[in-house]
Amino acid sequence: MILAHGGVQGDVSTERLPADAVPAVFAYSLNRKLRKLYSGEYFRYRQASGGEFDYPSNTPNLTEDVFITTIYDQSVGYGVQHAVQVNQSLQPKLELVGSNYRAVFNQQEYLDVPSSGSGVSEVGQDFTITAIGDGGDFPRPMIGIWGTTDRITVEPSDQATRFTFNNNLGTILDQDGRVTQCRSGYDPKQNNHRVLTIKTGSSHGHITTTSQTPTFSNISIGREDQRLYKGAFIEVTMHLGNLTELGSDQLFQTTRTYYGD
Repeated sequence: MILAHGGVQGDVSTERLPADAVPAVFAYSLNRKLRKLYSGEYFRYRQASGGEFDYPSNTPNLTEDVFITTIYDQSVGYGVQHAVQVNQSLQPKLELVGSNYRAVFNQQEYLDVPSSGSGVSEVGQDFTITAIGDGGDFPRPMIGIWGTTDRITVEPSDQATRFTFNNNLGTILDQDGRVTQCRSGYDPKQNNHRVLTIKTGSSHGHITTTSQTPTFSNISIGREDQRLYKGAFIEVTMHLGNLTELGSDQLFQTTRTYYGD
């Protein structure tokens, strides 16, 4: 057992949903429940012909254009904040591919998470981000977390996926799956050095890094400041250092299993 934020206990059981192992900073999905006790909606959408509705209470009519206005945060423990875009021209388009919904970005659209109460101020140098998306022709930020001088990005593409943590400090890996996990923290397998690790499919890579004390103020889906994403977004969760390496690995594997990746 491990002790999670706020005294909540969680384990690393393979049956745990992503936001149940330990409380997540955020948990956004277009397709599934990420926390066992979550009973809310997954996202809010706008029909081109008029009207806004919530899913899964309502089913989008994809015979016309449908746009995402909100992706609901399913997390608890750090302050729930939804990812929102009120400007219609910046709302990503909704698509259904197989049995999964996707938000499609074309280097214009994005959804922002209000900084107040979002947990962004608690994000430091130890974290795990697990994301699912289909990238475009070049790595661009599907997930961006940044402040005045510090930044974290998850950047999938059809050819390679890049994970960056400040400036050019990061690692890039050939793409061999839609599920990407990025972790910053100590790794016993690397002589207990602090490393940045990225996993995609069955591949993984890492680089050694040094300790730092970053400060963040913004979280977005579809951009990092002025850099915009091209590709599709499906799901993302973020945990802090109280998620163990074993817990991170099991979360990665169970997510791959769920999406058949």
